[in-house]
Amino acid sequence: SFQDYCQLNKNNNNCQINIIEINNCSNELVPFFCDFIKGNKNLSTINFNQSLNFQDYQQILESINFNSSIDYISLIISENSPQLDNTNTILNYISNCNSISKFKLTLYFYFQGFKLSLINSNNFNLISIEDYKLLFLRK
Repeated sequence: SFQDYCQLNKNNNNCQINIIEINNCSNELVPFFCDFIKGNKNLSTINFNQSLNFQDYQQILESINFNSSIDYISLIISENSPQLDNTNTILNYISNCNSISKFKLTLYFYFQGFKLSLINSNNFNLISIEDYKLLFLRK
C-alpha cells in the first residue's frame, strides 16, 4: 500500500524515485507522505492528480520546504471564494519553498466572475494559462 511504501522508505536516501504522481491520497495518508518527502532527497517532482484540502496541502508544502530537492510541483485546487483565498494562501506557501522553481496550478472554481488579476503569485510569474491550468516560473 501507499502508506506501507512511505513508511518503509521515509529515510531512504538511496531511493531512486525522482518523480511521484499522487492519484488517491486521503488525508489519513498525508502524514506518511510528508515523512516520505522529508526523507528522500532524490525526489524532484510531485504531481497531484487530485485536489486536497487546504490543511493537507499546507502540511505537504511545509515538508517540501524541509526537502530542498523538490523543484517542481503540480497542484489541483478547488476554489469557492471569488477573492481566491485558498489559491493565494497556497501560492504564498509555495513562494516560501525556495527549492521550487516552477509549478502548475489547475484551478477549479465554483463561483461566477473569475478574475485572474486577483491571483497573487508573489515571487512567481504566470507564463501560460490554458483552461484554468496555470504555469508559473520563479522570478
